[in-house]
Amino acid sequence: MNARQEWLLAQWDAACQDPDLAQLPHKVEINEWGKVELSPPAPPFHNDFAFELAKLLEATLGGKASVEIAILTELGVRVPDVVWVPMERRGDFRSTSPLTVAPEICVEVLSPSNTSEELAAKTRAYLGAGACEVVLVDPASRRVRFFDGGGERSESRYGLVPARMFE
Repeated sequence: MNARQEWLLAQWDAACQDPDLAQLPHKVEINEWGKVELSPPAPPFHNDFAFELAKLLEATLGGKASVEIAILTELGVRVPDVVWVPMERRGDFRSTSPLTVAPEICVEVLSPSNTSEELAAKTRAYLGAGACEVVLVDPASRRVRFFDGGGERSESRYGLVPARMFE
């Protein structure tokens, strides 16, 4: 780990220990400059949808899925909506620090406030941190997009079926 990554993790630790931030309903992330970024709280539908996707990943792939796991990336500490790892990495989710290697699958459930530039940057960041696949799911349009290190793919490298994500 380099000095910049250690510094970003220290900024994350400080944010996690801030009692004022703990009182906010917002999603907390740290950007690449070490500054706290707050996102408005997601509506119940968004959180429920993410939870159902996590259950689907486990049922389909085995392994372990979870929601809102912090990951150290080139964009700072980011928190995808859903992540999945194979069973041998399930212990990663017990860490009290952000993961320094991204889970194999990172999923972003799109919200109206997401921009295409933001999603492209997060996709690159998750892949750069070690994710094998990034999945963007838009509940409104029922569109699912898959990305790996080679760019956008027409289908999941893990065999995920888009239609099943909306059942």
